[in-house]
This record gives sequence, structure tokens and C-alpha cells, in this order.
Amino acid sequence: MRRNELSIIRFKYMYLSTWLRRPKSSEESWAYSFVRWDNTSYVTSGAEELDKNQIGEEIGSVKTYSTDDTGYDMLDPYEENFSNEFPVGTTYYKINGVDTNEAIAVEIGDGSFIKAVNSEIWMENNS
Repeated sequence: MRRNELSIIRFKYMYLSTWLRRPKSSEESWAYSFVRWDNTSYVTSGAEELDKNQIGEEIGSVKTYSTDDTGYDMLDPYEENFSNEFPVGTTYYKINGVDTNEAIAVEIGDGSFIKAVNSEIWMENNS
């Protein structure tokens, strides 16, 4: 029995390592860059830059990052604070005078910020 278990484990390891090294197909690419916060996706593709005086309080940060969309489930509550563009630790902020249901700010480094727009609003304006 022990020998069969080892064979199964070896097979699974070989299959998994081969699958992870496979080339990506065009179907596995994201439609747009985004961050996810408070059960909402915010598009960052082509985002406008914001001045520091427009930035409000910190509201969250990226906890999970991936460029592979094959295993992503946006309805999964564990997929909160996710990004397909920004690394773990990237911070989200409120934008002064803007409802977070519309847009949030994303710090892109060196004190620079961009406006991430609610994906539903973005789709209405870009379809």
C-alpha cells in the first residue's frame, strides 16, 4: 500500500509541476487591470493620476496578487484586497469628495496615486 501512495504522490507532483510551467494561452489574460476592495472591483487601466491633496484616509491594501485569471473567483470573500497589477502591500485610500462606491485611490509608489474606478461605472463609460 505504501508503494502505491508514493506512486500517486509522484504522479500528482509531476502533473502539477508540468501544469505550472505550461505556456499561457490568450484566454488566460485579464480584460483589464484592477484592484478589489469591499466586494467591489476597481479598474486601474488608463487611470488618471491624483494630487496628494485629493487623498483621504487609508482604507486597505493588496493582500493577494496574481496575473493568472484561471483560478480567480471575484465572488469568493477570500479574494478581497486582490490585484492583478499591484503587488501585495499596495495601499488603497479614499479620495476626498468622492464616494468609495465610485472610485478609490491606489498608491503606485513614491507618493504617487491613481484613481481606480468602480468596474461597473468604468464598463458603462468604456463600452
